[in-house]
Amino acid sequence: MFLSLVSVQAWSVIFFLMSHTVDEKSLIRTTAPVSKVSCLNTEGLQSSTDVVNVQKVLDEVNHFYQKHDEIKVSHGISHVMAVYQHAVKAISCHVPPLSSTESMEIQVTALLHDVDDKKYFPNHGNYENARSILKASNVPDDSCGKIVRMIQLVSCSANGNHVPQDIIDEGAFHLLIPRWADRLEAVGAIGVLRCYQFNREHDMEFSTANSPRAQTEAEVWNFATQERFEAYQARGGSSTDMISHYYDKLLHVACPPNELVRNPYLEQKAKESSKELLEVCLRYGKTGTVDEEYIQDIAKKLLVRIK
Repeated sequence: MFLSLVSVQAWSVIFFLMSHTVDEKSLIRTTAPVSKVSCLNTEGLQSSTDVVNVQKVLDEVNHFYQKHDEIKVSHGISHVMAVYQHAVKAISCHVPPLSSTESMEIQVTALLHDVDDKKYFPNHGNYENARSILKASNVPDDSCGKIVRMIQLVSCSANGNHVPQDIIDEGAFHLLIPRWADRLEAVGAIGVLRCYQFNREHDMEFSTANSPRAQTEAEVWNFATQERFEAYQARGGSSTDMISHYYDKLLHVACPPNELVRNPYLEQKAKESSKELLEVCLRYGKTGTVDEEYIQDIAKKLLVRIK
């Protein structure tokens, strides 16, 4: 008898919580938020080989992030595990049900999506870290190519919300599960915290004289133009300050069209994802100052620690 998917997930999270240390500007989720979507198909991985593949990658990923302590917490193992959990939930309620191999490939992609992050590995043009982990984990060659392609599809700065034509033609929207799972961690309440944490880690400005100061929700969306999103992508995914980043990227990825997502769990989570972003923008618009107390209150509600 082989380990169940639930066992793999549970022991991986326990291992992370027991082994991972954080720095003085730590951000760690101490409990996972409860999903509002009931996912009935919980099998996911049905092959013992696929379960072993995921377990091996999980072990390698834990080792990778322990080794590379230059990777800041906002993009570290806690983020990876959160994306992984979103992907598992999306797999479990996908229609039609995914095969065991497809489920394995998506889960592995979620675990590896940031291991070649250009912020930390600017010279990795061929996903060297991901390929090394796949090889060490004995993931089959046929799956490796699909996993690397799904990793390529994740980046917002490279892809925006664009969906390749072959995915549309073949109805292979499951290949985008890692993308949308990652986007969920960039928006909503947790996205507010991660963006705030990133700015603190890199000593960036919270706002500048050029940051939009919307007074109403309609004005927020008026400032968040498609041209602004395209300019953000054209310059490689960088913003001058935290508030500008909301308008450059976060508001655009908060609510992707359902016809592109095609997954009930991801669609439901996306619907919930813009409220906190809007609140931060409106509070700044009215005062000209980022309301850090509001952000700290979010952290308390999510049982997340920020220092």
